[in-house]
Amino acid sequence: MSKEDFINQGSDSSSRLEKKVKGEVVPALSGSDCECADLQKVPLSAQIERIRTLELQTRPDVGFKFFRTLPPVLLNTEQLPADPFRTRVFEDHEIISVEIGPQDYRHSASDGRLRYGITSDGRSVLQQRSWRGSAAAAVEMIRLDRKLEPDLLYLEYSNSDPLSKSILKLEESGLKVFSLQSSVNLNLLMGECRSFAVIEPILEHHTPVMVTVNPPLLGKHALLIDGLKQKSDTLVVRDPFHGWSAEIYRDALERILPDKIEVLFVKDDP
Repeated sequence: MSKEDFINQGSDSSSRLEKKVKGEVVPALSGSDCECADLQKVPLSAQIERIRTLELQTRPDVGFKFFRTLPPVLLNTEQLPADPFRTRVFEDHEIISVEIGPQDYRHSASDGRLRYGITSDGRSVLQQRSWRGSAAAAVEMIRLDRKLEPDLLYLEYSNSDPLSKSILKLEESGLKVFSLQSSVNLNLLMGECRSFAVIEPILEHHTPVMVTVNPPLLGKHALLIDGLKQKSDTLVVRDPFHGWSAEIYRDALERILPDKIEVLFVKDDP
């Protein structure tokens, strides 16, 4: 599926967003027409499905190398930042490559209502179904890895779930869950970015590891770490905000780790 097809899929031709391009107001969206859009003027209230598929390489003041889409918003329950189109977990220069994103999803579940992708090594990738639904998406990716049917209602209506709810959901699926929550600021006690020093030994034996991060503009956010490449000092992650499996520099993750760490992983029986 092309980017243009992905952007326009599921849209109602009678529903139109307006964007300002070089001083003119024109209807959106049509792929390449978006390249110079000023999206600060885009109305957010009634066009969520269109908004979630805007290609963010449309701001004249922000150039994005990678194809990014926004997750949908639960109206009346979630508050968007002032400029949602600037919201991201990792900057372009922190990303080495993106193996798969929503435009590459080729698999479906829940009677076709949920689309997701599978990486070359068999990991399931999906995009969160609400602006604050990253924890639910991370949990469902872990469950999809184990061939469990995803819970669509859980995906769509979860909102900033605490770690305890993620643990409960996985345990209800019959999985053996281990978690770590620090009650102290590890960075103050052990030095800069020592939070990752807690995660690193876990990655040697168990993946994925679900970790809570704190990106600017987005706030508390959950993602999966699938591996650490020691030689290149890079990480393979699944980020539900953009629905990616990507390779990033390790310091990109360290930049957004909170002072107090929250991680969980599933231990499969031998």
